[in-house]
Amino acid sequence: MAKSLTGILSQNCLFTSNRVSVLNWNHIESALEFEHSRIQSVLQILTPIATKAVPEDWQNIKSINEAESWIQRRKIEGNFYGIVLSETTEIIGFLFLYPVKDVEDLVQLRLGYLLREEVWGKGIGTELINGLVEWARHTELIASIAGGVEKENLGSIRVLEKNGFYKSKEEMPAQMYLYKVKI
Repeated sequence: MAKSLTGILSQNCLFTSNRVSVLNWNHIESALEFEHSRIQSVLQILTPIATKAVPEDWQNIKSINEAESWIQRRKIEGNFYGIVLSETTEIIGFLFLYPVKDVEDLVQLRLGYLLREEVWGKGIGTELINGLVEWARHTELIASIAGGVEKENLGSIRVLEKNGFYKSKEEMPAQMYLYKVKI
């Protein structure tokens, strides 16, 4: 039976690395261990500093109702995952994957991620993106992964470059770069 990217993307656990697991948000919503922390994690991750370069409706999320609404919109938009510390099951970030086009029966993924400020600079982003690239290679269904990054976000640029991404020449808004890696 041929593998389906849709089926793979909907698995409870997309992949695990040394320190993090990437869990489908639908699984997080149904798992008792996240019952009290999932909404709070949105409020902890979507801080003004972390969201300054994201769409306006991702900013200024301050209440439980706003967080729940934000989650529902992300689930409708695409493949939405929680980044969870394996040791503590603490939700420390979000991963977003959007299949955008087929290239010779393979898919190009668009990537977005946000991490809680407390884990910035600790190698979690590098480990996350490395795990994603390795996972993509094993699926044998993905041609490339691309993600936009704000020109001033040197940390994210380093994370992508460490994992083999290169700056694409594709047009982006003035304050953004597009980084890509072939799988």
